[in-house]
Amino acid sequence: MSLSYLQTTLNSRLALPLKELDDLSTYLTREWEIYCFAELTDGFKTFAESKKEAFKGFEELCARKSSTMTDSSFETQTDALAFYTQLSKPPFGPWVMGARWPHILSSLAAVDELCSAMKPTKVLEVGCGFGFAGKWLGSKHQIEYLGIDFCDEAIKAGRERSLFALKDAGHHREKICSEKPSVSYRTADINNFEELCSRGTHTKKYDLIFSIAGMPSELDAVLIDKISKLLTPNGVIYIHVSGAPGFASRWKIKPNKMELIFEDSLGGLAHGISGYEHTAGYLFAHKDSGIKPAIFHPLDSWYDFSECMNTGQFNERERNFAYFNSYGRPAKAWQFRYKKWDHLLPKGFARNVPEKPTPVFSFGAAPVASKPKNKAVLAAKRAKLKEERARNRRFLAIQEIQNRSRLREERKKWHLEKTLRQAEDARRKAEKMERERIRLEKAQAKQATRDRVKARKLRLARLLKEIRRKRRG
Repeated sequence: MSLSYLQTTLNSRLALPLKELDDLSTYLTREWEIYCFAELTDGFKTFAESKKEAFKGFEELCARKSSTMTDSSFETQTDALAFYTQLSKPPFGPWVMGARWPHILSSLAAVDELCSAMKPTKVLEVGCGFGFAGKWLGSKHQIEYLGIDFCDEAIKAGRERSLFALKDAGHHREKICSEKPSVSYRTADINNFEELCSRGTHTKKYDLIFSIAGMPSELDAVLIDKISKLLTPNGVIYIHVSGAPGFASRWKIKPNKMELIFEDSLGGLAHGISGYEHTAGYLFAHKDSGIKPAIFHPLDSWYDFSECMNTGQFNERERNFAYFNSYGRPAKAWQFRYKKWDHLLPKGFARNVPEKPTPVFSFGAAPVASKPKNKAVLAAKRAKLKEERARNRRFLAIQEIQNRSRLREERKKWHLEKTLRQAEDARRKAEKMERERIRLEKAQAKQATRDRVKARKLRLARLLKEIRRKRRG
């Protein structure tokens, strides 16, 4: 691993080259049917119409989950396991991950860039879900990948999807084995996970451990130190957290063995549960790694991102920090690229799509029905769609106002905390200087006393010598 290359990668905010990012975005949709639920592409319209009932069921599940959660409570592991087990079974599947499209794309792009910089040989993913990250990284890098997840149903579904590729032959799908020996999955909990070597005497070590919204909600410095036992001496831990733990740079209790070397925002537009989500990505390394920390304050990054997104027309599919960083964090939104994504369909879907994109599944809206056959129904449908779009615009405006207000409050709070920290640091520095001054004064006083005693002894010795000389004379 080249420390200079890794340092450059961190300073560039783990930005993946634009061409590779487009390939990753295409891979998630074509291989795993993962779309951004807010995008207005024809491909997503076709896909959503084919899963109309499943989308409705997914919204109901999310609504029930939101109704049982409060801002002051964490989700228990039992409830989380039940929720994800249900989402791992038909009619659901990997496509439900599209509800958190910005976080998945941004985090996986960051991990991909980390692999390019570090050249790891052994990689562990915590909370791998269906395994889309392992398949992508295993195809690009020479790694030995292991994904663990506490949901056995997700592991089974992901293993089945990774081991077999679907080949279309008319309406018949033939399973062709495409297993990669370097990619494997296991049902396990990170709290008690321990991977043993073949000899069974030493714990297996990993060069990179990462998690994309797969860590327990009680993530803290203690858990980081526990996970660090699975790292090689030059290994790192990358974590994307969605929810309560907060910024790692503000943890009151720091890890004993690890230090934070990277922090930045990874927020974006998520659908169904909480709308806009501000999350962060962290990178931890051993304290003697020699890597200079690159800490980008997430709130400042989120503010820059929201300012860019509010200055022009853009594709919701690209409304995330991965594209924001790959474009060089511009001040204005980049051009909306219809043709690039309109006809992106997963395997097995015919390209029978309308000419113009229409909203399908945006902030609770039901999938658009088939085209009306007469003008009266068409006019009614247009009026209903217009009203729905106006309602969505009002909702977005309210959300934006609330987000701006919350960001202002968070920035004020952060600046206040920064001022208090600076004052506290100045006080501690002054106290340290005062203690050092007192110590020096005491040391000088002791030295002066020793010098006086020594001088007195010398005078006494000379006097005794003079007396003896006189007596002899």
